[in-house]
Amino acid sequence: MTQAPRSRWWRWRPSFRRDRDLITVAIERGADSGGCAVCSVLEARERRSLWILLREHVLDPGTRGDWNRTLGFCARHTSALCATATGMGQLPGVAILFGDTTREVARRIGTGAPLHVWRDCLECGREVQSEAAHLRRLAQQLGDAGWTAQWAPKLRLCVRHAASIMGTGMRTGMRTGVRARPTVPLADHLRELAVIGGGHDARSLRRTLATLQAALLGFESPSGIPALPLWGCGQCDAETTAVTDEGRRLFQEGATPEGTLCRRHASLLLDRSAVTPAQLAAHYSAALQAAAGALEERRTKRSAGLPISCPLCDFVEARAPELAASVALDSEAALCLRHVEVALEAPASAGAFGAAHIEALRALSHELGELHRKSAWDAREEPKGTEQTSWIRAAHYLSYDAGALPLARRE
Repeated sequence: MTQAPRSRWWRWRPSFRRDRDLITVAIERGADSGGCAVCSVLEARERRSLWILLREHVLDPGTRGDWNRTLGFCARHTSALCATATGMGQLPGVAILFGDTTREVARRIGTGAPLHVWRDCLECGREVQSEAAHLRRLAQQLGDAGWTAQWAPKLRLCVRHAASIMGTGMRTGMRTGVRARPTVPLADHLRELAVIGGGHDARSLRRTLATLQAALLGFESPSGIPALPLWGCGQCDAETTAVTDEGRRLFQEGATPEGTLCRRHASLLLDRSAVTPAQLAAHYSAALQAAAGALEERRTKRSAGLPISCPLCDFVEARAPELAASVALDSEAALCLRHVEVALEAPASAGAFGAAHIEALRALSHELGELHRKSAWDAREEPKGTEQTSWIRAAHYLSYDAGALPLARRE
């Protein structure tokens, strides 16, 4: 029998597939964006992944099983999910996912099973894999003289990815004999961004802050949860007050704290009027200049540290036991998920609190079910009630992060 002709795809030269694959094309598109090339790739990947989750996979049994196993996403990706759902008009999908999580949390508390709140987020895992693949390919391409000559003038990287690519370039060079690090000035554009000109109004200064944060901290998922938590976690309130007071102390009398404030804590201090935009801009400018100097030092000293640790995150971690003890635990306490697990570790008060918390979760799950039901065409004329804000309460209840505060606070 005559064999069918093979597709031209299989007759492409292997070198062509290696040099011009989709990862390389994505990096080149990111370089054309004007910002960090790798951050641009991660942003497009996240937007596509969340869109597919809400549009196609929200009713997939495997996806729902993974979601319940990990109790949803981390704070950053929960916020991004809400932002994507709001833009798509897919709040019923969010209601389905959050309803699953509240029922699963109630089941685990009722059976005494561990919550495992400090777990890996599914989206974080996908992001780490994508980031590592693109950084490896970028290091390989920087060893190609032709590719570097064409794309190096456009290439921009944030501090975190510049530090990673320098280390990846060194390891690649050890295997292949190619040393990409000394040939590409990865810190020059960072020094240019660190210079803040005069004459800024409030609006342009906010844009300057966003640019400096992007250069220092890299990609950040969009925030999509309205600033109306309605859950009222007492321990989160205590953390917010403590962090605001500590932030005022760090910036008092024109001081510029060491390290780099994370976005969440910077936003909190701005919202509470603890610092001014000018103070934050000076802080980020100094941090970016220090980071650029550390990147240059890494050319000869790989162990040079980067000043990207948030002093307020370190403060929260150090004060966590004290802040937890400041909140009285009783059956009426409304704690978020990340603090519920800590509270349940105290056997003396876990019984009554656990039972009350289960009832609150069941009520929230019922409201999420009503939100989903009333989104259908045949129930759209029914009167709307408190279920319309159930997804906001669920989002703030689930939006926990071991190293940062909740996404929004009540005033």
